[in-house]
Amino acid sequence: MYPSLQIEDIISITLARNYEHPGVTVLDNALLHDLLSFCLAPKAVQVGTEFYLMSSGVAMGSPLSSILADLQMWDMEDTIILQMGSSMSHYFRFADDVLVVCRTSAETLLHSLFNNYRPHTLKFIRSQKIEGWLPFLDISIKISRNFRFLSQILVKPQATFNYLKYSSFGPFSQKKGVVFSVLKRIIDLSSPQFRYSAKLHFTNLLLLNGYPLKLINDSWAQINKSSPPRDRPSSWIKLPFIKNRFSNKKITTSLRDANLGVVFSGGKSLHSKLPSLYPSRPKLEQRNVVYEIPFTPPSLAVYTGQTKRPLLLRLEEHARDIRRRTASSSLASFCASSGQTPDFANTKIIARSPFKNHRLIKENLGRMLHYRHAISKINPLNFRPPIKNFAGIYASSFS
Repeated sequence: MYPSLQIEDIISITLARNYEHPGVTVLDNALLHDLLSFCLAPKAVQVGTEFYLMSSGVAMGSPLSSILADLQMWDMEDTIILQMGSSMSHYFRFADDVLVVCRTSAETLLHSLFNNYRPHTLKFIRSQKIEGWLPFLDISIKISRNFRFLSQILVKPQATFNYLKYSSFGPFSQKKGVVFSVLKRIIDLSSPQFRYSAKLHFTNLLLLNGYPLKLINDSWAQINKSSPPRDRPSSWIKLPFIKNRFSNKKITTSLRDANLGVVFSGGKSLHSKLPSLYPSRPKLEQRNVVYEIPFTPPSLAVYTGQTKRPLLLRLEEHARDIRRRTASSSLASFCASSGQTPDFANTKIIARSPFKNHRLIKENLGRMLHYRHAISKINPLNFRPPIKNFAGIYASSFS
């Protein structure tokens, strides 16, 4: 589906969604349009000694592609489902694979509605039944005489079933996981009356890959073993994520004894929430930092710099260069030419790194994000045009 998406079409759909359903951190449509146009611009791809340029669609590996494809499908669904009305009873979709339960008389109409949505770019092919079964993703489905769904695992002709060999050097837990996942898939995807035949089929395939019959039968018995439902805690609490699994387990067990469940969420770690036993170092004594110096109002200028020494020493050097009008200092040159005054008291640390190259990169990125208000550096790093363009688009929306 990705090659069939039209850039201008999907951008207009995205902007409409952004306007109709604004989020907490909604972007202005003008900025969103510029960012999408920049990210979706055709890229040159080198294959050997030859270069190719994408003529249409979006890249398969782009993190934006799946989101944009979903937006395209949502727009299609908003159009088609309303037109079908009561003729359609069930609708399921995974990516661009769609399963619809509708009246037989509406089948042709539904297929034409799908293909008329974007007739020149998107084409939907109707799957045909094979011996009464309809293939969909990894299963084959049919409706029984009493109008119930029946399903079984779809064995595709191109499937090799080349599992991890039991004789390989992988850990036993991984091999046991292969058997468990293959057999558990039978329970999850097959109706009860088809599970036994599927179990025989996949048992033979596992035996061909060297797995012992006892391991297969033990795993099957474990999967089908009925276990009493666990008592759910009456209340739940949320804690920051803990990397140490032993501490994680100990906290979970202790709270479970008190009838409390715990959910460990991502983001900041528990360590960041606990008070430090050591006093924090004052800002002006910190080393290996990237900093920003604003200017006194009404000036909007910002100077960005980096230093491995204590920040206070670097600020004192800046003040001395301004007094002496040192020509080699970009900050002193700017103050001398503009007559503006830096506000050293409101200096802000924006990044840290013990490595100079990392600090220089962050310093130049910070300067680009300030766009027109940044004070030019005498010897800046030269970034590639895409980074400069993106920083310019981002900064211009706040200027």
